Amino acid sequence: MQRFRFRLEQVLRFRRNQEEGVQRELSLRQAELLRIDGKLRELRAVMSRFVRETGYGTGEFSPLEAVAVDNYIARLAGSIKGLQVLRRRAETEVERFRELLVQARKARKVIEVLKQRQWERYQEELNREEAINLDDVTQNLRASRERLSLEETPLEDL
Repeated sequence: MQRFRFRLEQVLRFRRNQEEGVQRELSLRQAELLRIDGKLRELRAVMSRFVRETGYGTGEFSPLEAVAVDNYIARLAGSIKGLQVLRRRAETEVERFRELLVQARKARKVIEVLKQRQWERYQEELNREEAINLDDVTQNLRASRERLSLEETPLEDL
């Protein structure tokens, strides 16, 4: 019997490579999201530490200093809002790539299921051929034994 050969092996390889590419892109997007989250935490910590350590709430500043502090806090708040916008975009990208990954996995899985079914059919055919060959061998053995037993019996007994 012929060797097992899956005709869609190149398609399966392509689907696997495609899935790996989407997985890499998803990982990059998730890393970007984590980087943005880290920056957000850092800016929020800077803002809370600034407010806590400078006595911003107690009003211990001159009018000029108060304007500078307000401007600084407004810049920090603007940076936080900008990062929040970037974070929402990054989340959208992560979700989009998750959906692409699910689709790529489904496409790969379909081809793998086809390969598995074809492999099972091949195994069944191989087992059938092996059974036929074994039946032939057993029949030949029986015929040989009968021939040998006839040849070994003396002519008077026949």
